[in-house]
Amino acid sequence: MIPIVREIIVLGGFSETMRAIRRMESVMRKEMRLKLKAAGQIISDEAKAQANQQGLVATGKLVRSIRVGLRARSVSVIVGARRKSRKYPKGFNYPKVYEYGTAGKRAFLRPALAAKKEEAVQKFEEILDEMAKVWQK
Repeated sequence: MIPIVREIIVLGGFSETMRAIRRMESVMRKEMRLKLKAAGQIISDEAKAQANQQGLVATGKLVRSIRVGLRARSVSVIVGARRKSRKYPKGFNYPKVYEYGTAGKRAFLRPALAAKKEEAVQKFEEILDEMAKVWQK
């Protein structure tokens, strides 16, 4: 899947934190990943709300396809909806048109990020503080 929006929030010391996480026990690592996913869920929930407010719910496929993806170094909000046709038998990434077409008038990811960016960063900081306390014990 091709990401629709690439917005990067830069936090100092992230590489060192990720190295420390890799050294954690596997159980603690899994817990940390779940908590990080919860931070991404803030943006995901807002993107779903924005899409609903704009009426982008003809079939509901777009809203259902908005989810949080977790990789080794990032948390992403992914929209996986595709529309198949003769021209695009594998599917066309139609949410991209909403986000970037017609000057982004029907965008839902970027407005969601703008609305909830501070809250997501705060949640991420809380997670790091909580894990640091556990790590020090």
